[in-house]
Amino acid sequence: MRASPEQPALSAPADRNLGAPFRIFQASVLGSNLADGVYLVTLPLLALSLSDSALVVSAVGVAIRAPWLLLILPAGVIVDRCAPMAVINWASKCRFPLVAVLGLLAWAGLLPVWALVAGAFLIAAMGTFVDLAAQSLLPRLVAPELLPRANANLQSGQTLAAQFAGPALGGVLAS
Repeated sequence: MRASPEQPALSAPADRNLGAPFRIFQASVLGSNLADGVYLVTLPLLALSLSDSALVVSAVGVAIRAPWLLLILPAGVIVDRCAPMAVINWASKCRFPLVAVLGLLAWAGLLPVWALVAGAFLIAAMGTFVDLAAQSLLPRLVAPELLPRANANLQSGQTLAAQFAGPALGGVLAS
């Protein structure tokens, strides 16, 4: 579309910047998803180091995935009724001590299998709340015409961090 002297060219949505608030938000979401990818690999490996039982390793795997099945609808209701940033803060403040305690117990050689399974479930449950709240926060950060682009950037980054980079980093850290 060419601009005539009487009519200025309209800015296409792709030409507009998503803005610093979105970029800061995206970096924090990607960091969280990277950590999720790391524990997706490292927790089953930790279970394997605690027990030679395939049942224990599979119990940890189920504990990591079960919160999405069991909590997605109640978490959606809570995210819908509360401020998304408050939900993210609350869930992150719950997740951090869980990860710290599990890490310290594992490092000291005092981590029982049941605590690993319970911790894996609780960490993943809090991650469910964080991911849902992050998605509901997105429309508040960008203009409506930029929402498809922002959502595509966020979703592709989350997939890359949680499914590719995080597990690879987890494997390197575990080795």
